[in-house]
Amino acid sequence: MGSAEIRVSGFSGSADARAVLNAPGICTIVRERMEQIDKHGFTLEHDLGHKPEDLGLAALAYLQIAISQLRGNEPRDGQGARAPGAWPWEPLSFHPGDVHANVAKAAAIAWALLDRLQDLPRADEVQH
Repeated sequence: MGSAEIRVSGFSGSADARAVLNAPGICTIVRERMEQIDKHGFTLEHDLGHKPEDLGLAALAYLQIAISQLRGNEPRDGQGARAPGAWPWEPLSFHPGDVHANVAKAAAIAWALLDRLQDLPRADEVQH
């Protein structure tokens, strides 16, 4: 499997700042988001069918499980973990894994939320 360098258009930060774009965490999040799209069909078009807050709640649910795992309150492998109250959909559609997988899922869903929000006006663009 080849590697690809991530570039951000219009970004001219320091070498240290640019290096974060190829850090293991970012690569894990990118890989998870690509899997969500390719394996599960969770494209932007799919996400437009959900309320934006549902994507935020889904990301929160995976973070809640990850935090519980870090505290020792949930199994490290995610087996038997139930969907937290924040989960906006059918509980059987919640598929937790280990803490790394849950953080990656949360971040990838948050990324999907940011993409989903692109057609909503930003607070500084709303006229009162």
